[in-house]
Amino acid sequence: MGHGTTGSKVKSQIEVLVPAAAYAASFQVPPSTASGRARGSGLCAQFDDVILVANCTAVAGGGTATVNYQISLDDGDAWVTVDSMAAINGAGVTVKRIAAPIGQFYRLDVAITGTSVTFEVRADFGIRG
Repeated sequence: MGHGTTGSKVKSQIEVLVPAAAYAASFQVPPSTASGRARGSGLCAQFDDVILVANCTAVAGGGTATVNYQISLDDGDAWVTVDSMAAINGAGVTVKRIAAPIGQFYRLDVAITGTSVTFEVRADFGIRG
């Protein structure tokens, strides 16, 4: 690394975690299986922070989306909410940086109230040097 770059992001991976669509019911990403366990991802052990970016294009019937970032050590029934994005209840972009999410597995727990919310969530998983 060059002078003055200590701690800067050296690698990132951007993923669409919630595809753009109108959502009228609560859900989890990755989705839960029939047993209630999520289909998690081992990415948590491989990144230093995650930046969640939600882009809301419409709400109907007083719709609100609450996005919780959760982790688990075993992809089982014990999920812990590490942080949450601000409520998504109008058109616009919401950004949340979550530093050092420790856990083997992660998921988003999305609660929808009201009629519906049209939005997407992208995640930038960063590795710092």
